[in-house]
Formats: sequence, structure tokens, C-alpha cells
Amino acid sequence: MATTAQIPTTTRAIPVGTRIYYTGDAENDDGYGLVRALRHHRRWKETASYDITMDDGRQFLGIFPTSFAPQPGQRFWTVADWNAKRHATIERIEAAAPGPR
Repeated sequence: MATTAQIPTTTRAIPVGTRIYYTGDAENDDGYGLVRALRHHRRWKETASYDITMDDGRQFLGIFPTSFAPQPGQRFWTVADWNAKRHATIERIEAAAPGPR
């Protein structure tokens, strides 16, 4: 396993050590974690996947870069992207709210 994500991917490369946020789903709790390793795949030479260790000890192994691509229902975010999206959403809701601010 490599220590950095410096190969072409379908989305921008996410370096090992990047903090991530997982939104969760019906069966899995949300939470924060860390990209721990990059996997190079022999079959898909242009694609790598990430091993993620969550702060609570859970592991997600072999998560493809497309899981971080903007899309409806996106589950994996870098913390920086998640915070930016969250802040923009809050601003949009506050701007649409009736009454004095």
C-alpha cells in the first residue's frame, strides 16, 4: 500500500491522513475518521481505493474515489468539504426563513 494518493482518479486525489466524515445510513452510524491507506489495484490501473478507520474503531476498506464525488446521497466527504456544504446549507435555510434576523 502506498502512503499518498498521487495517482489519477475519477475524482481529486485524497491524501492519506485526510480527515473524513461518513454520513451514515440505515444500518451504520455517522462519524469521523481518517484515510489510513491507499490501495492500488492491478485490475483497474487508473483507480485506487482508500482504507478508512473511523474514530470509533470501525473500518471501511477499499472505498473507491467515486464515493467522494458530489452526488445525491453522498456518504463519504472530506471534513473540509462536509463543513463547507453544511455551512452553505445553513446559510441558504437562514436566508429563506421568514421574519427578522
